[in-house]
Amino acid sequence: MLLYAILGSLALHVALLFGLSMERETAKGELPVPPLEARLVEPPAPALPKIEPPEPKVEPIKPPPRPVVKPAPRPKPRPAPVAKAIPQAPPAEPPAEPAAEPAAPAPPSVARVEPRPAPPGPSAGELEARERDAYRRAVMDAARRHNRYPPLARENNWEGEVQVGMLIGPDGAVSLSIKRSSKHAVLDRQALEMFRRAQAQVPLPAGLRGKQITLELRAIYNLRDQGSG
Repeated sequence: MLLYAILGSLALHVALLFGLSMERETAKGELPVPPLEARLVEPPAPALPKIEPPEPKVEPIKPPPRPVVKPAPRPKPRPAPVAKAIPQAPPAEPPAEPAAEPAAPAPPSVARVEPRPAPPGPSAGELEARERDAYRRAVMDAARRHNRYPPLARENNWEGEVQVGMLIGPDGAVSLSIKRSSKHAVLDRQALEMFRRAQAQVPLPAGLRGKQITLELRAIYNLRDQGSG
């Protein structure tokens, strides 16, 4: 009803305004304005919200409560018998120890001097080389006592140098060979004979026994120096 009254009031005001404007135009000599028609239209009915019926609530079936079983009371343990303590006699006091004698004064500290380590001795290889060199010198000294110039070589003015190789086996056997010839057979034979006699007179050192030893010996034959060799 309020809506209809508002619409009617609006239509009445519009008609009045429109009528006044028409009268003014008519008074001015303009064409007459056709009459205004107003129609009242009912507004559509408002949509009502759908009301759905509430769903029925299903309450869960609760199981019957279980009977509570109380545990049987445990028997109280009996107190263990307490042994009565037997009074013991107090321990005997140890005899008093005699007073300790004053300790003797410590001797004055003396600087400790350690001996220097001895230098390392020669190795086995060095010892063998020394013995081999000493044996070679001894053979050369003995060979000078048997040195002589062959008469045939002296008559023909033959001179030369002979190099002899000496091989001593582990069993002590000795062999001599010409390493470098003097180009005169008589001088080569004299050198071999000289060193064979000298070797027989010089004993082999203990450090060289049971080993294979190789030595090189040299004999020089010179007419200008009869003592050479």
